[in-house]
Amino acid sequence: MLIALGLTLLGVIPGTASWRIPSGVFGLLVVLMVVMILLF
Repeated sequence: MLIALGLTLLGVIPGTASWRIPSGVFGLLVVLMVVMILLF
């Protein structure tokens, strides 16, 4: 579930960042949270 969510966010960020930078930053933070969860 988390891996699928992470991959989905990774696909959404590039397209979102080019339109709305704040949304891209928020997405990046979410991905970092997912990475932290996967590491721990």
